[in-house]
Amino acid sequence: MRRRFDDLVRRRPEVGLIVGNMSWLLLERIARMFLMLAMGVWTARYLGKTQYGQLNYARAMATMFTVVATMGLDTIIVRELVRDGSRRDTILGTALAIRFVGGLLAIALAAATIFIVRPDDQLLQWMTIVMAVGLLFRSLNIGEYWFQSQMLARKNATAKTAAALANCALRAALILGGSALVAFAWVNAAEFAIEAAVLTFLLVQAGVSFRNFRFDWKAAKTMLHDGWPLIVTGFAIFVYMRIDQIMLGEMVDDDAVGIYAAAVRLSEAWYMLPTLLLNASMKAVTQAKSISAELYENRMRKLLTLLAGLAYAVAIPLTLLSTPLVTLLFTSEYAAAGPVLRLHIWAAVFVFLGVGQSAWIINEGLTRIVLINAILGAAVNVVLNYLLIPHYGAIGCAIATVISYAVSAWLANALFPATRRMFRLQVSALTLGLWK
Repeated sequence: MRRRFDDLVRRRPEVGLIVGNMSWLLLERIARMFLMLAMGVWTARYLGKTQYGQLNYARAMATMFTVVATMGLDTIIVRELVRDGSRRDTILGTALAIRFVGGLLAIALAAATIFIVRPDDQLLQWMTIVMAVGLLFRSLNIGEYWFQSQMLARKNATAKTAAALANCALRAALILGGSALVAFAWVNAAEFAIEAAVLTFLLVQAGVSFRNFRFDWKAAKTMLHDGWPLIVTGFAIFVYMRIDQIMLGEMVDDDAVGIYAAAVRLSEAWYMLPTLLLNASMKAVTQAKSISAELYENRMRKLLTLLAGLAYAVAIPLTLLSTPLVTLLFTSEYAAAGPVLRLHIWAAVFVFLGVGQSAWIINEGLTRIVLINAILGAAVNVVLNYLLIPHYGAIGCAIATVISYAVSAWLANALFPATRRMFRLQVSALTLGLWK
């Protein structure tokens, strides 16, 4: 087996590059996943379900505007750098300027929203604003996309691991020191700042000089033209990923948000895995399109099938072990999160497929159709939450989440001729290749 792999790498050097790239990303993401999961559990146990609910409510309110801070340019920056790396300084400089404005706008929007929704809750207002400051640092982080375009996963892994370790160390210090709730909001912002600082340092070390950055109006117009559907799409995605916690907090109470957040913590911990695979294979998939339609579709089919199999491998064990796992990790105070997790974990199947199709969407220039799909999923989520939360509480949120993810990432693709091929590829993936 080893000899066959070595022969394959000699014949096709890009295979070795992709495997090496995936290895670094895999190690970083798995380490980060378990670190953050462990720290999230410890934080939940320390704060108790009420304060944990308040922390997650504020986080949801702030992260609602993440896509404004990034201006929907994440995949577009990588695409432009892969297409023409000689324009690196113009692409990065233009993207940095656009995203800086987006970061400031995100803070203003988050502050305005929390003051309208919770006009008398100064604690939540302060925590939301502090967490929104982290979005500004997120917006300034452009080194990640240069390293992605060059398949230098080790650089990104270094920065993200450093930020995760710092986050864990700071939160541990807060817990051991008996700190107040608002301090945890500062740690959330600090993680983004540390990650951006490390990536900036590595970017300069790699020979990229900020002095050479140039802002180009034509490039900006192109990025914003291609990115605005992704901004709206990202906001719609937030609606069916986080609006449930905001609605639950408004329609029930902070305790319910704490219960739901504990289940979501275990469910969404795995969502970084499909992004890992996509980042590692994005260049190979993009290049395949220019080689042949058959190779392009074959690589997309394999990527989606791999993602579906990975989702099943996560969902099935967590379904069987949900309640004892929640009780073991979070204590009996969070026992009600077990049934929520049992349902919510199946959203992972559609999340993984949705991440997988994003490479195809970008390459095919179908961002507007994805926008429609995302808006449809968001509408389904809000309506179902409104109908189900009064009767089923956090369990109603889980049901709404699974259905809305299925609609947005899969079923809606059957509505349009341009995406029906993707719908069939996803059906094939859901059956692990048994149906083609």
